[in-house]
Amino acid sequence: MHVISPPRPLLFAALLFAACAGDDGESAGDDGESSTTSASTSQGTTGAETDGTSTSGADSSGSTGTSSEATSTGGSSGSTTSSTGDASTSTGDNTTGVDPDQIPPVDSVDALLAWLEGESYTSWHAESGIHASAGPHGGQVRTFINDALFDSLDQGQSAHPAGATAIKELWGDGQMRIGWAVEVKVQPESAGGNGWYWYEKIDMTEYGGDLGVGLCTGCHGGGIDYVLTPFPLQ
Repeated sequence: MHVISPPRPLLFAALLFAACAGDDGESAGDDGESSTTSASTSQGTTGAETDGTSTSGADSSGSTGTSSEATSTGGSSGSTTSSTGDASTSTGDNTTGVDPDQIPPVDSVDALLAWLEGESYTSWHAESGIHASAGPHGGQVRTFINDALFDSLDQGQSAHPAGATAIKELWGDGQMRIGWAVEVKVQPESAGGNGWYWYEKIDMTEYGGDLGVGLCTGCHGGGIDYVLTPFPLQ
């Protein structure tokens, strides 16, 4: 017959402390010692920030918590310094399969203008030539679209993927390029046009440079997921 001895005082106190600690503590074992781990300092757990929103990983096995929040702002026209703030980060995890070289930088207008002046977009799918604008851009235009947008239009998709981009060259009377109109989808959801980045430069005048610019969404809302360019490309 086995006689069960009463628990030692030290072991009993340790077990009681661990039980009270709940999720914030863990028992060290039979040696009567216990260790507590603060959720805010757990080994191997980090928080990730996207667009100013941070989250902490919940388990102590070294996993990393992530959070992604789409930025949406109201549009304004006539601004020469407006930018999305961190719109390029918004596209980061949503553009799987899209060639990053075919996504213009939208974190600042200056970066976008430098990219446009490099003319890498001229290797994209394009209209056959400069033609009279059928919209409010005036004068002569020619549109280029990247592979992501081309494939989406070709497949008859009603919503385009994040990374879909159209660049419209503005040619005025057709003798000299005077600017560009740009739309870049930064997230899978269009969100009433807030999921698109909009920018236009005509000579020294700039419009947009932000997400959900009302001047642009109000016109493009009649297109296929905010794209008005006739397809197949003419």
